[in-house]
Amino acid sequence: MALALGERILAAKPKGGSAVIDAICDETGGSIIARGTVSRKDVRYTNEAFDIGTIQVGTGAAARVIHVMNEYMAVTDLDGARHACFPDVITTLDTDGQPVSSGHVREGMELSVLRVPKTKIPLSSSVTDPSVYPIVEKALGMNFTDYALGREG
Repeated sequence: MALALGERILAAKPKGGSAVIDAICDETGGSIIARGTVSRKDVRYTNEAFDIGTIQVGTGAAARVIHVMNEYMAVTDLDGARHACFPDVITTLDTDGQPVSSGHVREGMELSVLRVPKTKIPLSSSVTDPSVYPIVEKALGMNFTDYALGREG
């Protein structure tokens, strides 16, 4: 999967960033669930060695909130409805189709938010271990166990 993805990205680069993003979506089976300007970033480093917080992409009805705990854990709309949730792959891409980690996101950046559903990727056995979720659920105030273990969505 990784080699094929790299080949697709390299082939698309001469056509520009939107072609790269399209190639990534096509090869991974993912989709862009948000696109826009980062209007707010509130991510803090904690005493427990986690970066925790949120990043808002866009405004109004199209706005999406990315929930961060060292990595992107969920994407919701402003009303809290989920559009992606770990163990889905959630990635932000700049206008050239390059990945941007949460630590490098800045207000005013133009980003696309990519979601690759958990059903499209191989998952490690730790994803099905319910003991890994309580600390994340407590920190972010969201349920991850039900989705990760196939009880919803």
